[in-house]
Amino acid sequence: MLVQPRRTWIREVFTYRGTVLPTVWRRLLVVGGLSLALTIGHLETHSFVLRDITPLPFTLTGFAISVFLGFRTTTAYTRFWEGRTLWGGLVNTCRNFTRQVLTWVAAPPGSAPDPANDAALRQLQRRIIHHVIAFSHALRQRLRDDERPDEYSELVDPALLPALQHEPNRPQAILAHVAGLLRGAYDQGLLHPQHVPVLEASLAAMTDAQGGCERIGSTPLPYVYRVLVHQIVGIYCFSLPFGLIHTLQWFAPAVTVLVAYAFFGLDAIGEELDNPFEIDANDLPLAALTRGIELDLRARLGETDLPPPARPHRGLLL
Repeated sequence: MLVQPRRTWIREVFTYRGTVLPTVWRRLLVVGGLSLALTIGHLETHSFVLRDITPLPFTLTGFAISVFLGFRTTTAYTRFWEGRTLWGGLVNTCRNFTRQVLTWVAAPPGSAPDPANDAALRQLQRRIIHHVIAFSHALRQRLRDDERPDEYSELVDPALLPALQHEPNRPQAILAHVAGLLRGAYDQGLLHPQHVPVLEASLAAMTDAQGGCERIGSTPLPYVYRVLVHQIVGIYCFSLPFGLIHTLQWFAPAVTVLVAYAFFGLDAIGEELDNPFEIDANDLPLAALTRGIELDLRARLGETDLPPPARPHRGLLL
């Protein structure tokens, strides 16, 4: 996600980074060059005359296409916002689960104080919560198709690492390991039966969040719809000069480029927001979200040797 300091309106107008210009400038250059060539041919060399085409057809079709593109952009933003909602819910679920583990995974009531048992209990709580942190990192890597278990190897049990190398779904393998740790705590009498459903509900919520994110990432806009948008926008923008030259004359190239920028830009915005889990300038900052989860959960454990908070690099928060 591009993070920019508050700037003036005029600086926002003339900004380049984070806009759709890096994506559409070649199309604008071709449309502008075509419009300029047609204008010169019509007004200067008189190699052809365009007197029978009026702007009316382009006005009518332009309004219909703008509505169509508005619907396309709204659909893409809905996917973006749903992805952010799922990750916001995941952050809260991880916090709730940590509180539940630290509260309910405890020595049985009435047991005699034992420093050795207390230390083992704290170690078990720490292992469970560290695996939840590892789950968030594994999910982020899975959504970005960049799975590297070594990144969170210090957070998982050494015996689990070799198995993760061959796991097709590493986040779920980590959650299964967490469930196994909770079952071990239950068998040792460290977890009351009434608290098991509460912790299981939190694990289920993490699985639901992963499934929702995978649904967004693996189900793009249908190909036929995406191609139709490209086709009608391309045909409209490349034919627009023919309807403007007779009326606007030398202003036709500028107006053509301006209209094409709006249409090509809306099309490009829909493409960029379609999958919010990638690393484009306007996608979700998953690395920052997972780092926030790690900092919150490890702070609840009382750890002080924490990684630094995520900071924008050249204005980009990954």
